[in-house]
Amino acid sequence: MSFYIIPSFINLVIKAWLFWYGRQTLLRTNRALGILLISFFLFNLAELISFLIMGHFQYYDVVGRAYYVTAIFGATMMLIYADTLSIRYINWKLPIILAICLSLFVIFSNTIIAGVSSLGYILTRVPGPYYWIVLVYGLGCTISALILLFTGLHQEDLQRRRFCGVIFLGFLPIVLTAIIVVLMMAVGIRINAAILLTSAITLFLVITIYTEIYKPVIGLLTITPVIGARVAVSLYQMIMHFYRTRKLDMRIIMKNIEEVFIYSAFEASEGKRQNAADMLSIPLSTFNEKLRKITPPNPTNNHRI
Repeated sequence: MSFYIIPSFINLVIKAWLFWYGRQTLLRTNRALGILLISFFLFNLAELISFLIMGHFQYYDVVGRAYYVTAIFGATMMLIYADTLSIRYINWKLPIILAICLSLFVIFSNTIIAGVSSLGYILTRVPGPYYWIVLVYGLGCTISALILLFTGLHQEDLQRRRFCGVIFLGFLPIVLTAIIVVLMMAVGIRINAAILLTSAITLFLVITIYTEIYKPVIGLLTITPVIGARVAVSLYQMIMHFYRTRKLDMRIIMKNIEEVFIYSAFEASEGKRQNAADMLSIPLSTFNEKLRKITPPNPTNNHRI
């Protein structure tokens, strides 16, 4: 039995957990990400089955072709998801139609994949005369997704810029892994590229789904140093007040800390109150009420309360 079964199974379990954990977000608010996760789950499942059927030659062709079909749809959905985060240039229908056509050729024709054989520890494809089309398509989807995420870093909406930045960083391991695998194969090093790529995809999905679920927290994390500095100043003032008066009112301390979070979120959202309220996970009406009672800590700030 192949050693690679263990890491492949771990990757599969992580993807299943991600879907269960983020099912509300994936099924209701971001279906593109949900379909992306399902595609890569099936990709991982086909990989795991390929390790389990070593020696059973009658199943090689079916499992090998299924592996490539799931890879095609995974690359397609990655492109579509990246497009939803940026300025949305792409019509969903075109990449889906291309993916379906390529998949049909992979399943029913030998022009892309002539067959599937075994290296003893993993299945490998026997490339057909048009196998290069799949490579170009996968590479095109990957590069296009990277470009779309990069364009998302230049949007006007601060929240979306930050979100695209996190997803962009999460996407880089996939690109770097692909480059490393190609270089190692070029110099003749035998390596299980599937496991490396699957692990990089799992890392990307963990970052993406947790970021999607906790999207409001991203903006708050970016202003953590500012909040920390202001809380420190506030606590210092409370300590000095206690030193002078020997009185300590916890209600005042908590009120000051709350004001720091409220105003820092207001600044980080560039004056957009709904975004600031989302950062703190409180209703907009509550945020507005608390904001009206606050004296800005920085009189030169341009955002009007």
